[in-house]
Amino acid sequence: MQAKRALGPVSGHHEANRRFYDDGHHVAYWARQTELLPVERLVFGRHIGPGMDVLDLGVGGGRTTPFLSERARRYVGVDYAQGMVDVCEARFPHLTFLCADAADLPMLDAQSFDAVVFSLGGIDYLTPPAKRRQALAEAHRLLRTGGLFICSRHNPRALVRLPGMPGQPNSPMGPLRTAVAVPVWAARRTVRMLPTRAFWTGEGMIEQPPGGFNSPVLPWSRARRAARGRAGVFTEMATPARVQRELDDAGFEVVAVHGTPYPRRARALWTNWYYYVAVRR
Repeated sequence: MQAKRALGPVSGHHEANRRFYDDGHHVAYWARQTELLPVERLVFGRHIGPGMDVLDLGVGGGRTTPFLSERARRYVGVDYAQGMVDVCEARFPHLTFLCADAADLPMLDAQSFDAVVFSLGGIDYLTPPAKRRQALAEAHRLLRTGGLFICSRHNPRALVRLPGMPGQPNSPMGPLRTAVAVPVWAARRTVRMLPTRAFWTGEGMIEQPPGGFNSPVLPWSRARRAARGRAGVFTEMATPARVQRELDDAGFEVVAVHGTPYPRRARALWTNWYYYVAVRR
């Protein structure tokens, strides 16, 4: 097991996000998550082949670890929240986990991985955009030529969730309950997203409330009162056209794009995240 590495100095929104995910409440939440989304099973199953060397960035509580590590010849998980890394090391003592910033991984050798994965919009919490571009440069450095970079990005144009559509891992909702909740969710998300630059331009940063976009808007609601005093998380969002242009600039060629409604068809209005599969040139 490699020694834990202290993070270098970070500031602003990036540091606020790191503290958000290192908070015991969020560590405990992600430690309970064990299921892949259907779109992740599709993407990982189709593109992560047996015997690959896999780097799993933003590993959280190890939700993606069992599936990826079982296929990998070598597996390394990375998260910048020490609490998340502690959970992973306790759950998977036979695997390697590092507490490190995805934009700065000097302890890992260049061209030493066949696949780098950054799931469930994790790369969007690296702010400002320069930090995200540094992470893309690191992924490019660490991948062998022809290696795969798989990442998920938040879609700023998503305003609704379809009945029966998968939500967060381990939080299934029946079709009837979801159908009843759809107008409420749409109203909450519309109120939060319409005033933002990200919605209108297709790219930008927003602050998600502590309970996520589907938490109540009214300040006197029970959920808002329960979350009082807890910080939100700063999230970079971008439309597929913007993401593909950024990946191209970073030296990748996008070969597949899949939306989280899978197996239903992805549309901007109801696709919270898109998964991008890109090849290192």
